[in-house]
Amino acid sequence: MKKVMFLLLASALCLTALTANGKKDAGSASDDGVVWLEWWNDSYELPAMEKDHFQAQDLARTLGISFTSPQGTWNGGAQYIQDLQLRIVSGDMPDIFLPWNGIEYDLASQGAIADLTDYLPKYAPHIWESVPRDVWDIVRANSPDGRIYYIPQVWDNMANMGMIRQDWLDRVGLDVPTTIEEFETVLRAFKEQDANGNGDPNDEIPLSGREALRWWDHLWAPFGVALIEGYPEWDMYNGELTYSAVTPNMKAAVTWIKHLYDEGLIDPEIMVNSKKIWMAKITADQVGTFFYNALWLRDNITDARQINPDFKLSYLPALKAKGYEGFYSGRSYRRPDICIANKSEEQIINSLKLVEYVNSPEYIEHCAQGFEGYNVKVVDGKRQFTAPDLNRRAPFFGTVMESPEIVNTKYLKYIDDPTTKYLTDQLGRILLDSQSRVIAGQILPVSIYDGYPDIKSHKLYQEYVTQIILGTKPLSDFDKFTELWYKQGGREVTDRARKFYADFLK
Repeated sequence: MKKVMFLLLASALCLTALTANGKKDAGSASDDGVVWLEWWNDSYELPAMEKDHFQAQDLARTLGISFTSPQGTWNGGAQYIQDLQLRIVSGDMPDIFLPWNGIEYDLASQGAIADLTDYLPKYAPHIWESVPRDVWDIVRANSPDGRIYYIPQVWDNMANMGMIRQDWLDRVGLDVPTTIEEFETVLRAFKEQDANGNGDPNDEIPLSGREALRWWDHLWAPFGVALIEGYPEWDMYNGELTYSAVTPNMKAAVTWIKHLYDEGLIDPEIMVNSKKIWMAKITADQVGTFFYNALWLRDNITDARQINPDFKLSYLPALKAKGYEGFYSGRSYRRPDICIANKSEEQIINSLKLVEYVNSPEYIEHCAQGFEGYNVKVVDGKRQFTAPDLNRRAPFFGTVMESPEIVNTKYLKYIDDPTTKYLTDQLGRILLDSQSRVIAGQILPVSIYDGYPDIKSHKLYQEYVTQIILGTKPLSDFDKFTELWYKQGGREVTDRARKFYADFLK
C-alpha cells in the first residue's frame, strides 16, 4: 500500500507541475485584489466556507489574503483523508490542510509539501516563538530529514475529560464520584431513578460513547491505561515504553467495563453510535456521563437547555481503582496541524502569512467579539451575542496554541446571552478543572508502523476488546489478543518505538 501511495504522490507532483503552467500561480492575487487560498481543516463536517462567508470577507478586507474551505464527511477522519488523498492524486492539492493518519511523512519525502524550516521565523514569527522548542524537536524527529514540514498543534494544560450531569446527581442525591465503586452507585441511580426529571424513569442512559471504542476513555483511565480519543497509546509500564493495549492494566479495565456493560449501565448501542447519534443523545437529555472535550461542546449543547432548563455539567476526575494510578491521557504535542502545499514560493509565503494572522492574539481577540449575522445581533444600535447560526460554518482561528486561557478568550470572554453564557461558563470551568498526564509516546513518529498497517489502525485491539465486552468472546481471549498482537508485528513495532524513544532522549 505504501509503494502505491508513493507512486500516486509522484504522479500528483507531475500533474501539479503541468497544471501550474496553465493557470495563474497559486497564492497570487485574483481579480478582486485578494489572494484566495483553499484550507482544509477539522471543521470539514461543517457547512462549506465560500468567498461570501463572513470570516472569508473579514480576512479579505483586513489582510488581503483569505480562504475557502469545503464541506465533507469527517467520520473520525477516515472519510476526510480519503477525500484529501483523491485531491492530492488529482494534482490539485489544497494550499493549506490538516494532515491525517501520518500522510505528512510521505508527502514530505516526495517534496509535495513545503519545507517550512527557513520560512517560519520570517513569515510566522508569533507561531515560531509560541511553539516550545521541545515540540519543534518532536516535529523534526517526525520528518524524513530533520526539517520542519508542518506546524503542530500544542495543548498547554488542555486535555479531553470525563463529564457528568450535575443536575442528575442533585436529583438522585449523590456527589461527583471519585472511585469506581462510587461511580457504579451513580450509574445505577441514573438507570433506576428519574434522573432527568421528565417523569419517565426508563429513558435515561447512564453512560454513552461512540463506535469503535471511541470516546469512553474515562472507563479506562482508572486503571492507568494510556488512551486518547479511544486509541491506545504508548506510555511507560514497568520502566519500558509499551503499547497500552497489551498491558495488564488494559485487561483490568476491560474486565471492569464488561461488568458495567453486562449490568446494563452502558448504552446498549455504544458499539454502533456515530458521532451524530451520540451527540444527539447527549443534547436530548438522555446521557448521564460521557467523555469529550468541553471546548468542542460549545456549539453542540446550546439546544440542551431548551429540553431541560436545569442542564448542568461537572468535571468528572479520573476515578480511583485500588492498586492502580489512574489518569486522563494528554499530549502537549497534540498532532500535526497544518501542512502547506509546495506549489510556489509566493503561495507558501501567503499561506504562512494567513496562518500567522489567524493565530495572532489580536485576531483571536477580534473573532472573540463575534460576527454579526452569525452569533451577534444589533439591537437599538448595541451588539448582543446570540446562539450561533449552526447553518453557517463557525469562524476558524487560533488553532495552533490551545490553553484554558486562550479558550476563555476565544469563546467565553464576550458572551452575554444568558442561555449561552449559562452553558459556556460551565465548559470554561470544566476546562480549568481538568487534569491530565502527558504520555511518553507523544514523540513517536508514524514510521514505527511501516509495514504493519493493522497495528497502526488498532484493528486487532478493536476487534478483540469489542467482542469481549459484548460477550461474543470470553475474557480469557484477551491473552490470545496480546499474543497475536506481538506475533503479527507488535514485537517489531515495539522494538522500533523503544529505540526511537531512547535515541530521542539522548
